[in-house]
Amino acid sequence: MSIKLFSVEYDQVNESRTFSSGDVLSGRVTVVARKETKVKCLMVSAKGKAEVKWFDRDGQTTVLHRDEEKYFYLEHIILQDKNRGDGLYFFLSKHVV
Repeated sequence: MSIKLFSVEYDQVNESRTFSSGDVLSGRVTVVARKETKVKCLMVSAKGKAEVKWFDRDGQTTVLHRDEEKYFYLEHIILQDKNRGDGLYFFLSKHVV
């Protein structure tokens, strides 16, 4: 494999490392290549959702409550060969985008 390291790191906006409606999601993508590597496109996909469930008990009856909320889904091209040629090259080094 040509890629030694591929990581996505986000900037936390609070101590609990959680996000709320209206917060800005930002961060970095780091790529370290083992050898010269040709890339036509580098895209990041991200989604945010929350799920919760709990039980209520009233005497002999137990009721399950649950909910799911989708916050966002995005795909963002962060590197692309605009000329539609042979691609761009990652050389033997660390690339942070």
